[in-house]
Amino acid sequence: MPISKRHIWWMLLLLMCWTAQPAAAQYAGAVHAAYDAKLGFTVTGRITAIHVKPGDRIEAGQIIATLDDTVQKTLVELAQKEAASDVAVRTAQQRLERARAAGGNAVETAQAQLELEQAQLQHALAQQRLQHAQAILDQHTLKAPVAGLIESVDAIVGEVVTPGRPVVRLIQTDKLLIDVAVPTQRTVTLTVGQSARVTPRRANAQQLPGRIVHIANTIDPQTDTRRVRIAIDNPGDLLAGTHVEVELPEPTASPPPSASREAQTAAAPQRDD
Repeated sequence: MPISKRHIWWMLLLLMCWTAQPAAAQYAGAVHAAYDAKLGFTVTGRITAIHVKPGDRIEAGQIIATLDDTVQKTLVELAQKEAASDVAVRTAQQRLERARAAGGNAVETAQAQLELEQAQLQHALAQQRLQHAQAILDQHTLKAPVAGLIESVDAIVGEVVTPGRPVVRLIQTDKLLIDVAVPTQRTVTLTVGQSARVTPRRANAQQLPGRIVHIANTIDPQTDTRRVRIAIDNPGDLLAGTHVEVELPEPTASPPPSASREAQTAAAPQRDD
């Protein structure tokens, strides 16, 4: 029995569903730096030097600025002398040894032992005071926590700054991030590590490969969307703040159940009545 046109139509529909390529949905976003922080000192002081300027590329650990540390250096030197001296400990140790060797009474020996322990405690405290003084001295030097680009210098030499007062803004633009709002239902099929395509909104823009690095665990109740973060490598000329379009592959389409059943029926061998 020849196959009817109706059966052929359902078979073609099934074939189209199986071979259809996933469409790409576009979402608007803006590029921002992977690292963007305003850096400042953790102690109060007067700035004596700023070693960078806007546009400088610096390495992790590089000195950015320094505060007047004259007083703190003096405190460290005094603490070093105190911590280096163990005269009290040695004197107390000798006194205890003499008391034991002379076979003195228990009270004298116990007293000598107590004096030794007190001297050892004071020596340990002196070591801690030195460490504390040195830590404060170190805080008079502002160093870069990561390699990056100095975006701005927000203080001047001679200015007295307090803890948390921004001195410079440091950014990293080798790696860039884009946050886009994606409908909650759509995010069900997305996973971290999935590829994406990013196109800057500018003339002759080239698509850039990216990947999903984070999907928010909360939903915006006003828009019913979740924040999806995309990471890309900066080709070299892409500025933070640039508007882009992000393409996320849609889930593969599945044939409608009715179409599948009809197609299976059409493909089944027909019996002549």
